Amino acid sequence: MRVRSIAIASSNVSQAPKSVKLMVNRSSIGFEDVEDAVEPAVAQVLDLTKEQVEEGQKIVLRFVRFQNVSSIHVSRPCAFKLILLLYRACVDFH
Repeated sequence: MRVRSIAIASSNVSQAPKSVKLMVNRSSIGFEDVEDAVEPAVAQVLDLTKEQVEEGQKIVLRFVRFQNVSSIHVSRPCAFKLILLLYRACVDFH
């Protein structure tokens, strides 16, 4: 399926991550796979604004990188607590 957007929200915006890395269609990943990874090794790096996280705004993803998606892995700094909303309303599948 194709993923068009994703929404990321945190109950505590002051502790929310400033960026997350998205990987698609990876059967298994470890911290060493994403710790220093940058695009194109990861599908997309999202630099999050306070408003995006506070309001759970949809973030449009790169069209080319999110075709034929069977799984999405989200990596973020371990020090942060994040509530990831992956409801149909928040992730647009087509």
